[in-house]
Amino acid sequence: MKSILLAFALVLLKCGGDVTNPKTMQINENQNASINPELHGDYTINRLHGDDVSSFNLKINFDKETQKVFGFSGCNRFFGTFSLNESTLKFGKMASTKRMCRPALVATENALLKALNNADAITFTATGFSVFSGSDLLLSAVNDAKLTIAYTASSRGFFKEVIVDENQIATVQKRGGTAIKKACDKATWQQVETLLNQLQLNELSEINAPSKKYAFDGAALAQLTITKNGKTYESSAFDHGNPPKEIANLVKEILSLSENIE
Repeated sequence: MKSILLAFALVLLKCGGDVTNPKTMQINENQNASINPELHGDYTINRLHGDDVSSFNLKINFDKETQKVFGFSGCNRFFGTFSLNESTLKFGKMASTKRMCRPALVATENALLKALNNADAITFTATGFSVFSGSDLLLSAVNDAKLTIAYTASSRGFFKEVIVDENQIATVQKRGGTAIKKACDKATWQQVETLLNQLQLNELSEINAPSKKYAFDGAALAQLTITKNGKTYESSAFDHGNPPKEIANLVKEILSLSENIE
């Protein structure tokens, strides 16, 4: 029996048997690819325990100078303090107003406040941040002040992420890699906005891909994500190199900008 167990252990080691929690992997990848690891200003909470809560208009504001936090939890205003030390995040002395609301709002509010109380870790992305309890994703939020366009493409042997806002163009060429950044000048950003304004963002997720070779590793899986006015719009998956015609010009522009980064 011991020899069988030893052989099984060796197989696990050879096959990468370090059984890493996928949520923990997400924490590490998001943090490594972060663009602006700072917790300050206004954010909209768009996902709570994996659910899209954009319609509830949940808000959270951080003041890094006073270490105070406040926001809107769906029914009431909440306020308290927070402490941030690298990737460790803690909330303390949380309180809220006592307005009565319909059950759906109360349930969302209770879930949000519980998430804040249980939080112990944070990772930053180009568009905002995600909060965790251990390796469990509690919530995600986006920066209200930014219009951000992100293009990602990945397969077993390929990874590319390009993130563009009015200030900079950032490219990540490998999973967990460091972003290479370049300033985004006014003329370039105006061209990006012109192409973006040609899209119906509410219909972005309904656009059909012209091909799906990614489904059997025939192409890298690509996706376009746009964050505007605190709301995130995501396209359906499509093949890298063959985007739907509706977003083809914007994707071509984003990729072109990334190629000019040294």
